[in-house]
Amino acid sequence: VFVKSGKELEHVYISAYLGSVSTEDAAGTQSEAASTAAAADPAPTETAAAADDPDAASLLAGMRLVSVSGEYPEIRVPYSDLLEIAKNNGEGFSEINFLMYQALQKLFLVETGSLDCSSLIRGYAKAYFYYPPADGDTTKVCLALESAKQTNTVKLKTTSMSKKLVVGTSIILLDLENGWEAYSNGGTTRCREIISKDKDEEEGVVTLTLDGEPFNVKKGETVIASYPARTGQTDGLAYTTAVYHKNNGKHGFKYRGIENVYGTSLTLLDSDAFLIGTDFYFFDGNEMLQKISEPVPLQHTSLDASEQGFTLANVNCIRRMSYDTSHPTVMVPVECEVSSYNYYGDYWFYRPKTFGDCYYLAVGGAYDNERLCGIFQMRGVFTSRKYAGNFHVGRIMYR
Repeated sequence: VFVKSGKELEHVYISAYLGSVSTEDAAGTQSEAASTAAAADPAPTETAAAADDPDAASLLAGMRLVSVSGEYPEIRVPYSDLLEIAKNNGEGFSEINFLMYQALQKLFLVETGSLDCSSLIRGYAKAYFYYPPADGDTTKVCLALESAKQTNTVKLKTTSMSKKLVVGTSIILLDLENGWEAYSNGGTTRCREIISKDKDEEEGVVTLTLDGEPFNVKKGETVIASYPARTGQTDGLAYTTAVYHKNNGKHGFKYRGIENVYGTSLTLLDSDAFLIGTDFYFFDGNEMLQKISEPVPLQHTSLDASEQGFTLANVNCIRRMSYDTSHPTVMVPVECEVSSYNYYGDYWFYRPKTFGDCYYLAVGGAYDNERLCGIFQMRGVFTSRKYAGNFHVGRIMYR
């Protein structure tokens, strides 16, 4: 990461915060060019590429991915758009790349002496991800119990999901009919933070008070869903590496001054690294394409963020990283099948549908991954440059 076009750099920089979007007119708002027309489905969706639409390309030219305190990270930005708006900050800026992320992983290993980062810092990892209910079953959805006009409170049934909503965490107001598609109408203006939570144990009801502008609530229709944490929540921490409040998986942290380097969301890496079949490719500092000598593992199971998934040896957590004598500073997962309580303890997910496709990478773990998320979690999850996900965000770097 300190080599660029044959020259050694004295410094490289990574942003303190996850990426929000700034336009010529406003910061932290969802622009039409960056939004998606997603179906009400938890899976990532594909959108029209801006390059195919002159109007969308014009909008992208006025957008930047920025690192700002007090903003909500932007989700559902098509991958190609994300890479473009990161570069719109100027020469040397880009989406965080594989080489930079490798540097952070090495620093963590050296400074902590531990492979299992989640045993030291859990991060924001015990929220719940909203899945549109199948067959009308809303038992795992936080739905408003009462209708109200222009309010800042909402009542929910006490469930295992609503128990994961704690004071200080970020949520988004969705609706049952449209699910995550509602994000394309309003974007981060739908986001709020929980400023108080009152419980009525006898009635089995919790009342959330939210910050921001008042909103309308519709009984049985308004959905409260977890959202990647608003930036700047750790600004008050005095130390460059510290956990906010307590290490219980429900609060943010910063490592070397970098807020939530894992947890809260999956961060998309730049396209300087990718997978084809069982081969891992990356571009080195001189922009030469390289390949790691050992194959990466393939998987056939899904993430299991439960105690059983943490303890069983088939949860696809990382046992061993590669060591290629031609590329000794690069490490990628090459052996899995351990529990999350030993070895690296972080999740590797790669389940290609076809071996000839190029799969790009996301790292860090989302806000509902619990012990399976960490600085070593990596997923080869998508092939299309139009890919956009409901819990995928960006982070800028300068090199």
